Amino acid sequence: MTPEPLANSNPWIQAGLTFLTGALSGVAVFASVSIRSPESAAWLFDFGSDGLGVFDAIAVAWLFGQAAILVHHVLPGIAHD
Repeated sequence: MTPEPLANSNPWIQAGLTFLTGALSGVAVFASVSIRSPESAAWLFDFGSDGLGVFDAIAVAWLFGQAAILVHHVLPGIAHD
């Protein structure tokens, strides 16, 4: 099944796919920065000051997912009005 029928079906599915794409991008950025420079990753992503962990990866994924929703769905609607 191609993703095109899913993307054109329901606004909730569109928003979910957009959030998922952004969240996966956030995980990729988190992993990439963590591998390249652990000190920089700790400075950027260590929200609880307890070392990098799953909570930090989930927080970054959530932030990137929300940013994707904002950029892809909310801001074009505001600009259109």
